[in-house]
Order: sequence, then structure tokens, then C-alpha cells
Amino acid sequence: MEAGTRAPNLKLLIPVTRAMRISLDDLLMWNAPHPRVQARTRRFANLTVEYLSPETVPVRTSKMTFIPSPGPIQTRSHDGYEWIYVLRGRARVILGDRDLVVEAGQAAEFDTRIPHGVAALGNEPLEVLAIFNRSGERLHLPGISERYNLPE
Repeated sequence: MEAGTRAPNLKLLIPVTRAMRISLDDLLMWNAPHPRVQARTRRFANLTVEYLSPETVPVRTSKMTFIPSPGPIQTRSHDGYEWIYVLRGRARVILGDRDLVVEAGQAAEFDTRIPHGVAALGNEPLEVLAIFNRSGERLHLPGISERYNLPE
């Protein structure tokens, strides 16, 4: 093994970890990437998105800041599910033919195939934490849809 001619197996590694008084994870994760994510930020007309997870993961997390703006909310639809939690401000959420208000400390979850849009309500910026699942599988956050009377 020291010469690099054979790879260690669990039968060998477990006694080594016991002798060193470390966990198997400690032994195997020595070359793991740093767990801190390098956030990327994109700015749009009335929206700043700070991506808090890598692009390669199936569930994306981002912090979104909406600047209040006049005019109608643009809606769009696409595959996936989205969950938003209002950190600061008030959100106006258009979901199909429904017009909802989500306050700071509240959350909403919806199927993104339904035409939807989010905007700041009032004169203050809106900050939300958003979790988006591109594969279209529903995020498992019990009670969110029922609590806010959102469609299943």
C-alpha cells in the first residue's frame, strides 16, 4: 500500500482509524473541498441574485433582493418547484390567477410550471431566501402548501 501498488480497503482502514483514534471520515476526507460556497452575484434591473450553492447541485439556494418598481409583475413558467422565505420586506407573489402577500417570516412553495412572479410590495426592498429544485420534484417542507393555501 505504501508503494502505491494496492489500494486500501475497509478491512485495513478500520484498524488504522482505531489505532489513530480518528473516524473513518477523518481519514478519507483529508482532501475534501472546503465546505464554504463561493457565492456568485448577478444583477438585473430590479433584482440582485446571490447564488449560495454551486450550479452543479440539483437543489439551488439563493438570496434575492427585489427593489420596488412600478408596473405589472412579469410572470413566467418552467419546470421545477420553488420555496421562498421572506427575510425582510413584503412580497407580492403572483401564482397563476392568484395574487398573494407573503410577509417577513413567512414562506411560500409552488410548482414553477404555474405562471409565477415575485416583487417587492410597498416602498421597501424585499429580501428572500429561495430554494429551487430543477428536476421538478417537490421539496419536502411539511405544511407550507397547506398553511398558505397553495395548490398541490
